[in-house]
Amino acid sequence: MASSHGSIASVEDKDSALMQNKMWSAAAKPTDIWALPRKQIDPIPRQLPPSAPLSRRDSNSTQASHMSRRILTEDMEIPMHDDMKTPTVLKRPSIIPEAPPSPSLTDPSEAEAEPEMAPAPTTSMAPVPMRQAALSMEPAPTMERVVSVGSAHSMESAVMVESASAPALPVATGHLTKQLLALFSQLTVVEAEKPTVMASDYAALQARVAALETEKATWAKRQEAIWALRDDDVANLITVRGLLAKERREHDAMKQLREEDLANVLTIRGKLAAATRKLDAINAAQATQASAASGHPRSATSARQSLSGDLWQVAKNAALEQRLLELERANAELKSKKMAEEAMEAEKPAPGSDKDVISRIEAMFDDHLRAREKLGAKVQQLRSEKEVLQKDLARLEDVNVELEGKVERLLRKC
Repeated sequence: MASSHGSIASVEDKDSALMQNKMWSAAAKPTDIWALPRKQIDPIPRQLPPSAPLSRRDSNSTQASHMSRRILTEDMEIPMHDDMKTPTVLKRPSIIPEAPPSPSLTDPSEAEAEPEMAPAPTTSMAPVPMRQAALSMEPAPTMERVVSVGSAHSMESAVMVESASAPALPVATGHLTKQLLALFSQLTVVEAEKPTVMASDYAALQARVAALETEKATWAKRQEAIWALRDDDVANLITVRGLLAKERREHDAMKQLREEDLANVLTIRGKLAAATRKLDAINAAQATQASAASGHPRSATSARQSLSGDLWQVAKNAALEQRLLELERANAELKSKKMAEEAMEAEKPAPGSDKDVISRIEAMFDDHLRAREKLGAKVQQLRSEKEVLQKDLARLEDVNVELEGKVERLLRKC
């Protein structure tokens, strides 16, 4: 029993010395805990270091304390800070209690001797500041941290898990360590749920928003200008199309008038050609008779003069005949109107006074005067047309004379 007490005391002395050395070595480091990067928490339960020999009672109690709860974690994304290149993932632990170990694992002899065991001597430790204690709790670069978060009774300790490549070292546990680890775990969870926005990030965001607002206003002005220009172009296009349609209608009207004028000219030319052929036949017959009677042919000049005079006479006769036909047509219309009026008057009862007869006569006289004025205007128009036709005829006669002279010269040369 004394040997067992001595072995336990020596083990505890070794653990206390290693723990104190680690705390002092961590306190001597100039590294700041707030500058240390966060790492991904590994949910592997802590295993006791195999280097320290323990008794059956200590191993059973340690196994019971470590196996009394299972740590399950959930992945949770932590926002990226300036000193972090990639976002880290914090695993939020959840504690599931398990059944306590079987009492058969403990040795009955040691259980009976337990009241007689003296408390292990503890080595005195120098007071360590809070910041150094926090530094001593921070694992080495090859360590990963697991924080058990739960109720008040579940926040008793923090488990430090070593990687497979690093050697196992004992961890100092105390009231300050427990409180700091619980506080850090709560701070990590709160910061993960509500990421902190730095002043520099907020200023950069405000500058970016202002730049985007300015760009948006610029694009809005450009769009308004483009729409205004489009509206002006549409209005101009509508105006141009209206002008083109108007010009097209006027052009169609001019074409119709030209076709009517051409038809009238062709009609007049046909009448003149027919009259000219008749006149040529008459002149040829008269010339033949005159030459047969006198015995010598007429000269070309006298023939041309007589031909031109005959043409003037034929044109005059044709115009007079046309005018006569128009007058006869108008006279027939007046007669038909007069007969219709007389029939209507005959059907009406006889007037009671001579005033009605006089008024009707005056109305008829006025109608006759208006008809004469219209006929006079038409006659004047025909006279002007006759003068124009006479001028054209004279010009054509001159051209004809020149052509006849050329023909005679050509005949003489031949």
